[in-house]
Amino acid sequence: MSEVLAGRPDGQADQDDRAAGLPYDDEPVDPEALGPACGPEQYEVLVAEIVAESRPRLFAVFRDIGERVDGEVAAWGLDFGDHVQIVGCDGVPRTPWRSAEAALGSCGRGRGVTARVVWADPAA
Repeated sequence: MSEVLAGRPDGQADQDDRAAGLPYDDEPVDPEALGPACGPEQYEVLVAEIVAESRPRLFAVFRDIGERVDGEVAAWGLDFGDHVQIVGCDGVPRTPWRSAEAALGSCGRGRGVTARVVWADPAA
C-alpha cells in the first residue's frame, strides 16, 4: 500500500507511528478519525499506482490439437507472482497453482493434444 495512504509518509517504525497517533501495520484503522490523506487528484494517482503495482499478469492455457490442425483456449489465468488462479472456459474455477506452467495439467490433454501457456501481454 502507498505510504501516504497507509499513514506512514516517512516510513517510520510502528512505535513512532503509535506515539504520533498514527495507525501502524497491525492496528485497525478508523477511516472516519483520519480524514483525507491528500487531495482528490493526488488520491486518484495513488490509487492508479497501487492498482498497477498489484495487477496480475493475464495468460491463456492454449490447447494445440494435432500439429497446427486446430487449437482452443482451454482456460484463462491470472499470475499473482506467488500463485496463479485459472478459470476454465466452461466457467469452472480451478485449484490455485504455484505457476502458470504447473496449471497446464488441470486443463486436460488428449491424444494429439498439448497444452501451453500463452501470455496475453508478453512484455508485461
